[in-house]
Formats: sequence, structure tokens, C-alpha cells
Amino acid sequence: MKRILVIGAGGVLGRLICHELEQIIVEPIQLMVTDYKKERAELLLQQFESVSEWRYLDVHNQEQVSDVVRGVELVIVTVKQQQPFIQQACFDQEIVCIDVTPFYPFVKQVQQLATSYATPLTGSVVMTGFIPGLSGLMINDLGHAFTEINEINVALLQNTNAKVGITGVLDMLNIIAQPVIRNGQQIKGFTKSRLMGFGESGLSRKVRLIEHDEKQLLQQLEKWSGVELYYWTAWNRPFYNAIITIVQRLGLLQKVGRFARLLEKGVSHNPEKSETAYLTVEITGNIAGQVVTKTLRLETRSDYALTAKVTAAIAKHLLGNKISGVVAISEVTELSHLLAMIKSESIKLSL
Repeated sequence: MKRILVIGAGGVLGRLICHELEQIIVEPIQLMVTDYKKERAELLLQQFESVSEWRYLDVHNQEQVSDVVRGVELVIVTVKQQQPFIQQACFDQEIVCIDVTPFYPFVKQVQQLATSYATPLTGSVVMTGFIPGLSGLMINDLGHAFTEINEINVALLQNTNAKVGITGVLDMLNIIAQPVIRNGQQIKGFTKSRLMGFGESGLSRKVRLIEHDEKQLLQQLEKWSGVELYYWTAWNRPFYNAIITIVQRLGLLQKVGRFARLLEKGVSHNPEKSETAYLTVEITGNIAGQVVTKTLRLETRSDYALTAKVTAAIAKHLLGNKISGVVAISEVTELSHLLAMIKSESIKLSL
């Protein structure tokens, strides 16, 4: 029986991942979870049949991290780390690791850590999820048709009713707050806009340019090195977009984190209402001697739920396939294989 440790299982995403692990991995598994709140961890033991053990963990305590991961085959990280102690413990003990971090500076720390080892390393997958993660697989899938690529645009249409915790909200606002480099010029994120089509119907919505860290990870790969790659996002409610734009233009968005407790009170989810999210990849390039633009569009009932599904599917894949080094999920599998493992009617893909 394979033993999987989910670090941060008590959070919104952590619980979803535990659920999807039980759904996607048909073989018997033993889940172990970490949390810093005993009461929340005990609820996990009651909620999931596969969860057999709770371990207290302070991710800032390197010695404790090393002890907690010992004896498992795979570790899934859903919490933010200042230092890659979990990845280091996994490298030392030859444990496969999956991290959902959306931030490239942390990925860079993991990559630098990997260079300190002389022997081939057990694999460490980074930026796993809907975006980043699945977005990279969509780029790969659509890009196969082109002999030369001029520009790639990735657009996420978010839902204000999404079931996300305060950490997810702050992460996205932090991404939006970053400046964007376009055509050699630096502009504020979320201030330049364009129209993009979403879903099976090609629903047209205005999205805004952001500097997403997945760009740096993908452009390290030879196939995307030097390609113009841009990320765009917006929410389904224009009023919400307008407020974010004003706050960003005033230079206040980076300071929002100071009011995390106040924001947490405003983060609500109504399970009776839709939380559908959309992701579109658009590539312009050369096919058979002609410059063409092609799109691949994905619709999902929930972006956080899809991040959990992707993470669980990658876990299933890695339990039966060896990898080494620090990699993106686009280096691990293909879009069709991933979606076949997920087997969900809640995901709709269209060209």
C-alpha cells in the first residue's frame, strides 16, 4: 500500500486534494496529513477513509520536517515555505515531491538546492495545478501543430464565487500586483486589456495583462525559450475587475496583505451558485507556411477543485513512473493522459 503525505491537508485546497486522491487513485493508499491544529486534523481522520495518521508539522523547523516525511513514498505540499526544507528532506530520503506553489522565486530555490547534490535526484514537481500547471500542458498540446511560434497568450477567467481560502486570494492579488514587461517596457499589472474567447461558445470577455511566474518556468524549457508568452486574467464580475484596477493604479494592491484578516471575512462561497472558471490558450505562429492563430479552451466547474484533480492525477502518475530533478508537470505527462486519469465530466475542452 502506497503511503502519501499531504502537508497542509487542513486547508481548503488540502482537503480537496485528499478527496481527489481517494477518487483518482483506485489502488489502496494510506494518507497521512499534517496540520498545526489538532482539532482540524482530527476532523480529517473522520472525513477520509484513507487518512490513517495525523502529524504535527512546523514547516519552518527543518529537523521536524525531516522526521515527518520519513517513511512515505510521495509528499504533496500545499503550504507556503520560506525555505525548501520539505524538498530538501525529500531529496535526502529519495521521496517524490509535488508542490502547488505558484511562485517562481521559490521554484528557483528548489532548483538551486538540487544543484548541490552530486547524484541524480528523485523527482520534485513544482507549480502543479490548474494555472500554473495544466496551462503548461495546454500550451504543449496546442503547440504541436506549429512549425514556428510567434506568440502565446494564456487567459484565465476567474469566478468571484470560487471556493478558495484567503491564502489563494492573497496569492492571486500578489501576482496581479507585479509589473509586466511587454515590448521592452514595464507597465503595471492588470492595467492593459484585450478581449479573449472562453468556453465552448467562445464567450468574449475583457481580460487584463499580468506577470505570471509560470512564464519563467516554461521559458527555461528549450521549446519555449525566446517565445513571446503573455498571461491575462479577469473575474466574471466587471465591478470586481474595476475595483482591482483602481487599487492597482493607486499603487495599493501590494499592501492588501496587511489586511488579510479583514479580507478573510469577505471571502465567501455560496455552494448553491456557479463557480465555473475558464482557461484559454491562444497561439499565433506558422503552420504549413501560413501565419495562423489557434486556440484551446477549457471550462471547469471549479478552479480550486481542478487544481486538486490535477495534483491527484500527477500523484497517481508518479507512483508508477520515475522522474528525476526539478520539473514542471508539462515535462512529466501530456494533456490527454492527465485528463484520462481525472475522468471528469466537469471539464470541457474545445478548440
